[in-house]
Amino acid sequence: MKALVNGLLLLVMLVGLFGCNPDKDLLPAEEKKDTIAGEWTLGRIRFSGFPTPYEIENGDVDPAQYGIEERIRLHSDSTFVLTQRTGEITDFDGTWKFTGQDLKLQYRQGVQEQLTLNSNKNSAQLISTPYEEQDTLVNPTTKKPEVVKYQVQFVYERR
Repeated sequence: MKALVNGLLLLVMLVGLFGCNPDKDLLPAEEKKDTIAGEWTLGRIRFSGFPTPYEIENGDVDPAQYGIEERIRLHSDSTFVLTQRTGEITDFDGTWKFTGQDLKLQYRQGVQEQLTLNSNKNSAQLISTPYEEQDTLVNPTTKKPEVVKYQVQFVYERR
């Protein structure tokens, strides 16, 4: 599962094109930047959509359980650096745009990623769009391997 999560993190950085919503936020551009700019740390990996008998796998997991440490630094000049530590340290950079509650990261490598700001909790979170995944797991009832589909999201917390 660790290799799968590491692969997912790489996928997040290198694959996926997401559109952005029209600007519905009435805040001036500088206030929007102040709302989102700063350092965000990967606080949890969220698994969902596991069917019976795998539903115990649904829920939030500490990234440290997989040896993953990741942070996004959103600079006020609309640039960012994402630093990923999974045994190796890798930096990805690019530009960002915050529209409404949606943060779009445009990586220098040409890939885009979208996260949503959730500020309804005591602390603000940036939550990635769910990624559809599948893995071969052993059914605990039949003891036979089978392909299981599920979703993964990455939840970042302001530091």
